[in-house]
Amino acid sequence: PSQVILLAIASLYNLVVTLLPPYRTLKRAIVPVMTLLIDTALTIGFVMTSGGLTTSPLLFFALFPIFTAALCFPWAISPLTAVVIAAGCGFARYFRTPPTSWLDLLPFIVRSLVLLLAALISSLVGRQMKQKVARARRLEEEAALRKLRAAHEHSRVIFELASTLSATLNYNKVLDTVLEVGEAGMRELGQPDSAHVSMVILFSHNDMRMVASRHLPPRDQNIVFQGKGGVLAQALATAEVMVTDNPSEDPELGQLIMMHSCRQAIIMPLRAGFENFGAVIFGSPQPDTYTEDHKDLLIAICNQAIVALQNAQLYQSLTEEKERIVAVEEDARRKLSRDLHDGPTQSIAAIAMRLNYARMLLEKDPQ
Repeated sequence: PSQVILLAIASLYNLVVTLLPPYRTLKRAIVPVMTLLIDTALTIGFVMTSGGLTTSPLLFFALFPIFTAALCFPWAISPLTAVVIAAGCGFARYFRTPPTSWLDLLPFIVRSLVLLLAALISSLVGRQMKQKVARARRLEEEAALRKLRAAHEHSRVIFELASTLSATLNYNKVLDTVLEVGEAGMRELGQPDSAHVSMVILFSHNDMRMVASRHLPPRDQNIVFQGKGGVLAQALATAEVMVTDNPSEDPELGQLIMMHSCRQAIIMPLRAGFENFGAVIFGSPQPDTYTEDHKDLLIAICNQAIVALQNAQLYQSLTEEKERIVAVEEDARRKLSRDLHDGPTQSIAAIAMRLNYARMLLEKDPQ
């Protein structure tokens, strides 16, 4: 009956703990301590009601509070719990049947030492486990922090790019800004290597020509691309970002001298709807350079660049149209001036001369 009562107490306590999810602060602060105390008391009760520390078959119950202390508290609490259990069982046995000799205490001492040894081992194991858990949690927090910083850098770089592009409608300035911001963004994401090669190639009639570049010799800047082979053709056809680990062997990128020293290249098409403007290409001498974060950043930069290119093209078209209208108006003004000079102006001058002649005749001889 006494063991049934102890089981009922344990069940009731577990039920109360289960029904406390809203009080998380209370559970973190008090519940572990209360659980350890109640488990220790229940262990002493189970051991004493089943024959005592020296003969109880339920001695394994003492491992529960010992393991709980090892996992939830500093290492010294687990041996202290073993000492408390042994002392509680020893005092209960002493008051029930006092020992008559030291030999009667020998089994009790042996089992107490076994509990203490188990507590020390569990403390060491628990300490190692807690260190591993803390290390894993720290690594997760650092990874989350790196991801948060990467997202912050993405937002900052894109904001700076949008601000820069919105402040200019110059076609060449837009392309130079795309390459500058792309390199700056990759440096912020952990790629400080300044040997990145980058270029913007745009369609010109039936081929593609380089209109902006970084770290390329003059010979490479004059290369003409057809966009009909290799990863460049794939990127233009699928409108997706392409990465190649062998840019020097690519049929079109291999024309560039600098690509022979690159171990990886990424190609981002500049496409708006069904209109292809060209592509932005970055190359790195290091393998596995362009991670998913770099891809996302460069895609965002190119999306901003497409809008800026459209605005720049529209502005350039408007400027050319304005200049054409001004030229037409100037031609019309010159023609009108010539026509007036050769026609009405001569007639008016002749009329004025005849009027003066008539006035002179009237003054001299009115008849």
